[in-house]
Amino acid sequence: MDVGYVFVGRLILLALFFAPFAIYTTRMCLRLKKHHHELWVSLGSPMPGLANRYKDQTRLLRFLRLLQYESLNDEKTKRLAAGTRLASRVFLAYVFGGSAVVFGIVLIGKYWKTP
Repeated sequence: MDVGYVFVGRLILLALFFAPFAIYTTRMCLRLKKHHHELWVSLGSPMPGLANRYKDQTRLLRFLRLLQYESLNDEKTKRLAAGTRLASRVFLAYVFGGSAVVFGIVLIGKYWKTP
């Protein structure tokens, strides 16, 4: 099996896992900005894709990770936040799992010598 196909397949899967993560995160930020402006400002006004916004994005991810959105009185925002949290967890699991696969392929390629 050609290793190049594995890497191309991994890149395609990366895009497929990144798309929902990006869409959910963007929708979450826009919803917070529109319906919970004070909370959005307290999180540092996060908006995905903007340069030098790493600190704001980590505040948003911490807000999701700690389930702080459960205190909101807005069911639609809660569902969107839960979806965003799930999409980010799936994406990160894929990144870490995929990195382990690539690392394994590299190690096998380096140390597995066929006679």
